[in-house]
Amino acid sequence: MEQDVTSILVEQLSLDFPVLSSDARSLRNQFIINPIRQALALPRKVGGEITVDNGGTVVKALKNINFKINDGDRVGLIGQNGSGKTTLLRVLAGIYEPSQGEITVDGMVLPLLNIQEGVSGDLSGRGLIKKRAILLGLNQEQTETLTEDVIDFCDLGEYIDMPVRTYSAGMLVRVTFGVITGIKSNILLFDEFIGAGDANFQDKSKTRIEKFIGKAGIMVLASHDRELLNNWCNRSMVFHAGQLVFDGKPQMALDFYDEMRLKNGSY
Repeated sequence: MEQDVTSILVEQLSLDFPVLSSDARSLRNQFIINPIRQALALPRKVGGEITVDNGGTVVKALKNINFKINDGDRVGLIGQNGSGKTTLLRVLAGIYEPSQGEITVDGMVLPLLNIQEGVSGDLSGRGLIKKRAILLGLNQEQTETLTEDVIDFCDLGEYIDMPVRTYSAGMLVRVTFGVITGIKSNILLFDEFIGAGDANFQDKSKTRIEKFIGKAGIMVLASHDRELLNNWCNRSMVFHAGQLVFDGKPQMALDFYDEMRLKNGSY
């Protein structure tokens, strides 16, 4: 059976976050607006552009972003904290609605942005698997299949039916990692990559993540890990102050990023 072709097309995408309402009062102007205006004159190394007028304060988190990601692409997002990487992932996942522009996505999107989502200390490992499955939109049959797969993968024995508050950090990561990599989707969105516990478990988790990503049509990964970006991605985008400033091969993107940081005096 022919596999569906995936793609992501982003055209003139911008996203603004209003900070203050348009009902600006004199006291607020005195104690909030005016200090912000003064702060805007200071050099900044992180974050999107901040604009202030009588209508309030707006953070321009993304500004006029344009790109197309094709089937087979593994794209790394590079930039300092606050540069727009995670915001872009949230827009692609449908969590944020663009202020302007268009996004066209062909394929099923699986956003892996918070591996702690759905974690409650009173849930058993089995219960956590099922809760995460429901949050990810699986039906009952898919949930049961996933549960058995993750239990087999995690190899936690009788701990799978004990409250996760009794788990070590590594045990909890095994469960959440197992759930994430057990879902089938053809567009994967990662905010930082996911490791899976202790050294003895690394080979097993590496094989699983390779199969998981290999089945996807597209992967978009925001990360600061240079080795990871070079090993897993065939393309990288550099973001600065909410703008896409470079799009090319991973090592070229990293070199561009280093030169930009040196030029701007960033750290």
